[in-house]
Amino acid sequence: MKDIKDLFSPILPPKAFHWKTFLLISILIWLVSAAVEADVILRDRLAVLSLTFLIIGICWRTSQPPFMIYGIPLSPWVSGALISLLLSQKMVGLPYFPLQSFPIISGCLIYIVEFFNDKLNIRPAPPLMRPNFIIVMLIHLLISCWIKFYFIIANTSGLINNSPTLVQAS
Repeated sequence: MKDIKDLFSPILPPKAFHWKTFLLISILIWLVSAAVEADVILRDRLAVLSLTFLIIGICWRTSQPPFMIYGIPLSPWVSGALISLLLSQKMVGLPYFPLQSFPIISGCLIYIVEFFNDKLNIRPAPPLMRPNFIIVMLIHLLISCWIKFYFIIANTSGLINNSPTLVQAS
């Protein structure tokens, strides 16, 4: 019995509200979704719910000290990448949208992480917080615009290469 307890002790969360709890819930929901074979829609929804709990758990874990560079947590960008990956899986008709929305999602997650680090105090943001958030969001929006610009240029260059009359006209 002690061997089994020692085997599972690294996985078990020390308290109920912990990042490991979300990972365990994610694994359990994923196992349930793998067991459901008859209903494809239910299996798909359970898999998305499992990935959502996994993203929350990873976001929470990467906002803690080993995953920080000069006091800045990596969780917004890691979680933004995972959310974009989930979006790319679900949005088949819009292949570039998840990559374009990745910086904006990460910018919003920066504010959410700061909100949780502030112990969920609902109060007006201090004056120094608002300009910082606006600057961070504008930088992430600029990165998103550059990604969109790349896709526009990539599609246009393919059009120019395929029709030589456009090159002669210019």
